[in-house]
Amino acid sequence: MKREKHFETEAALCDAFMAWARTEGFTVYPETAGWDILLVASDGLQLGVEAKLALNLKVIAQALRGLVWSADRGPDFRGIVVPSVPEGVDEILVASGLEVFSPQRSWRRDGEVWTFDRQHHYNSEMFDWNPKERCELPDYVPDVPAGVPAPRTLSPWKVGALRVLAMLEVQGYVTRQDVVLCKNDPRRWCANDGWLKQMGEGKWGPGRAPRFDLDHPDIYAQIIADIRTRVGKAVAA
Repeated sequence: MKREKHFETEAALCDAFMAWARTEGFTVYPETAGWDILLVASDGLQLGVEAKLALNLKVIAQALRGLVWSADRGPDFRGIVVPSVPEGVDEILVASGLEVFSPQRSWRRDGEVWTFDRQHHYNSEMFDWNPKERCELPDYVPDVPAGVPAPRTLSPWKVGALRVLAMLEVQGYVTRQDVVLCKNDPRRWCANDGWLKQMGEGKWGPGRAPRFDLDHPDIYAQIIADIRTRVGKAVAA
């Protein structure tokens, strides 16, 4: 008998998992720090997750990347999300420090939803990898899908680049120090390829910089609002 296929794509599986995680109180960071999904609990604990439609060695290797048992930087816990796992394999994964999440149908008043209980939540705690540093998080929750080919990411550098573009839009120019304060390298923005154009007196105006704002319109709108508030306070002072 052929097994029913509940998820046509990895993106659909990731969407269901992220929706469940939000109901559990996690802040969900898709495509962050090299993980398909990075969950952050209210106390700061992190769970990095890799998702696949079928369990294979590639997804296991992705979840185990870094120094085994003592990664210098990474999440506190590591997991794999797959629709199903062969009997006994989940125990091997848990023994390797990886938690396994598989979808289960659940019916509520508003209809059918997916839940993702840990396979071994009754008889074991998740293995704590005890990283020296947790994954670096962007200042804004990424507005990108997870589990898609060639995924877009919202790295800390990308947030800084959006801030540079926002400052250009709000005040019409930036200085090299402005770029530094945005945690970007002014040598990249002020190079000869014209990302910015010299205006004189240490000011740089819009040039041919990539339109990162078009990739992240929701985040850019938040950054624009923050910049305008900051500039308004500076003028008032």
